[in-house]
Amino acid sequence: MAEAINKLSCQTHDAAVGISNNIETLTDWISVLGKEATGVVEQASDVLENTGGTDTALGRIKGSITSANKQAQRIAEQTKRVETKMSDFAPALSEIENAITGTSSGIERTHERILNLIDTSETIVQSTALLGESSTDASFLRAAQPGPASVGRHGTGASEGAHVPVAAL
Repeated sequence: MAEAINKLSCQTHDAAVGISNNIETLTDWISVLGKEATGVVEQASDVLENTGGTDTALGRIKGSITSANKQAQRIAEQTKRVETKMSDFAPALSEIENAITGTSSGIERTHERILNLIDTSETIVQSTALLGESSTDASFLRAAQPGPASVGRHGTGASEGAHVPVAAL
């Protein structure tokens, strides 16, 4: 029995050494896992810090895009207002163009009437002078008209160069 106790004691010792070795191995693994977990926590902390910076940057980008959209909307609204004003303004320009065209036509007609009036006035003054009426133009017109003698001497008259002496003017 002593031998059986001795044998049992040796087996217990060997089992205790094996368990002790296993516990040391498990302790080493737990230590390594703890160190790795600490590294993972540090990496996670770094990621959170960087994510915070990224979130801030993304927030700024979002703000810039929102601001740009608001500005684009304002520009679109102002462009619509300008377009509306221009469409209101276009008929007025058309009316002005029509008025200018009418005025130009009226001026042309008036110019033609003035030329007709001048021609008619000259004809009346010439006729009056030739009938013997005295006016400031009568003596000038009588001298400018070729008489029968000068028509005979110089051809058919003014169209062929009838000559009126300067002294007669």
